[in-house]
Amino acid sequence: MQKMLYREAYKVLGDAFEAEDAVQNLYVRLWEQMETLDHLASPEAYCRTVLKHICIDRWRAIKARDGDVELVRLPKPMRHPRWNVKRRQSFSNISSPTSPNGNSG
Repeated sequence: MQKMLYREAYKVLGDAFEAEDAVQNLYVRLWEQMETLDHLASPEAYCRTVLKHICIDRWRAIKARDGDVELVRLPKPMRHPRWNVKRRQSFSNISSPTSPNGNSG
């Protein structure tokens, strides 16, 4: 899992040192929260989510340090076109009102 975490951090940060440092920061956070992590259904997903937030914070700090004052948010990641279609379909199912007997209304 360590290599996967490093790759994820490197994708966002684009720097080997920063990626290693971000993963180490994740390990420190996990160690500090060790007693509260027993209930996690997916430790891998939790680690990836925390690492993503660590990387975003680091990326913003790097841009601010380099003088990128107009920095607001990260660029949107590329997504597979099929994922977008499935997502739109699932949202359209949610947004279409149905009557109690199951007919749309």
